[in-house]
Amino acid sequence: MASSTSTALICVGLTALIIGGGFAGFYFLTYNSLVTTRWDVDLKLQNIYTQYQRKYDLIPQLIEIVESYTSLMTEWITNLTALRTEWLTAIAQGGVDGPANASGELDQYLTLFIATAESYPSVEFDELWVDLMAEITGTENRITNAKLDYNAAINRFNIMVSTFPGIWLAPSLGYTPGMFTTWDLPTS
Repeated sequence: MASSTSTALICVGLTALIIGGGFAGFYFLTYNSLVTTRWDVDLKLQNIYTQYQRKYDLIPQLIEIVESYTSLMTEWITNLTALRTEWLTAIAQGGVDGPANASGELDQYLTLFIATAESYPSVEFDELWVDLMAEITGTENRITNAKLDYNAAINRFNIMVSTFPGIWLAPSLGYTPGMFTTWDLPTS
């Protein structure tokens, strides 16, 4: 009788250990997946900022080229510099909306600037101008790709925190679904 009781206790103990181990493993895998995905979202957002920074770092070169060609561009230079400074200030203050708004204004201004500059053939065909415009266009493409990557990462993260088992664990980590980027390029 003692032998069957101890065998039963061993079986119950092993079953509890296996079930407990399974739950612990399940918990840690879910936790690691959530944390890894959250870090991926943060990385993708930082990639957007990096590409915007690259674009804004090109502005002084653009200003230098414009200054060398015409005094009629003084207003453009002042506005470009002010918009770049506004973006840098918004980045320093943190958040997402400030940089997005400042970027939108600069994007619209750059579009108008490029359209106007194309009316001046001496600027349009200058090799430095063409090279710099190619850099800015390439950077705009990188920004678009970074936004797409960010939105894909947000989508993966949102799925994880909104489905089982993440829906149980995410709130305890302070994770809530993220917002997709809406930093659209100007339409005009």
